[in-house]
Amino acid sequence: MKKKEEPPRDYFVPNFGMDHDVADSLHNMHNLEAVHGNFDPESFLVQTNSDPICNSSGCTQYKHPKKESHPVDYFVPNFGVDQDIADSQSHEAAASAAFGHTWTPHKDPETEKWVVPTATAEF
Repeated sequence: MKKKEEPPRDYFVPNFGMDHDVADSLHNMHNLEAVHGNFDPESFLVQTNSDPICNSSGCTQYKHPKKESHPVDYFVPNFGVDQDIADSQSHEAAASAAFGHTWTPHKDPETEKWVVPTATAEF
């Protein structure tokens, strides 16, 4: 069995300097630290104050007053049956007339599910 040849380990790796996105981020961080003080990731990521989402667990200090910002008792127009529904109903009626069979779907009273024909059903 032939031994696999190893690549050379002393090849040249060019150094193009710092990536401009990294340089921009470091520059912006330096400017912010000059205004707001040094950035401490641990204190930034650890929450020591109360959580504003606390309202879902029963806290009341963040409860928003409930106010009606829009009308709730308004007229809803009735544009009739949707065109897709009307098309489906007319296609079913045409198929029933063409085959001389009225489609009468029904639910199983015990399971409250629609009875669907199986592969063994005769049509």
